[in-house]
Amino acid sequence: MTKAPRNRTITLSDEEREVYRHKLLKVGNLISLEQVLNKVINQDIFEVVNFLPSKSVDLLFIDPPYNLTKTFNTRSFKQMSVMRYMEWMDSWLQKMIRLLKPTASIYICGDWQSSSAIHLLCEKYFIVRNRITVEREKGRGAKRDWKSNSEDIWFCTVSNKFTFNA
Repeated sequence: MTKAPRNRTITLSDEEREVYRHKLLKVGNLISLEQVLNKVINQDIFEVVNFLPSKSVDLLFIDPPYNLTKTFNTRSFKQMSVMRYMEWMDSWLQKMIRLLKPTASIYICGDWQSSSAIHLLCEKYFIVRNRITVEREKGRGAKRDWKSNSEDIWFCTVSNKFTFNA
């Protein structure tokens, strides 16, 4: 497959995939901070969240499926109403709160269709600090609508005591 000239997607060889695949962590029971420190967990959040150590996360960066009907490898996501999308996000986000340190920062990505749900949900649990809007140059224009070429990243904190590095 030929990439677009400005596409910066990293492509791994089969050998590199195999090396990294063996370094991924799978969690099936309670795990200590030392066991997960500097590791990558490749697992469904619903399978793993209850096994992770409380108050151990400094930075939570979440890039959930946008509220679009789309297939990601072997999994599919079906677009839903904004309120239903917010309920779906709440079903896993509320479980992650116990993992956060009191000084933790949270970033959650979304497109224009999911951004309002993310904002409302973040206000429920965190202090919303900012919305970072990123303009993408990729994408196609449409004949009956405007080109969707921006994405939001919501920046939140657990408390007023947090670290910020621009």
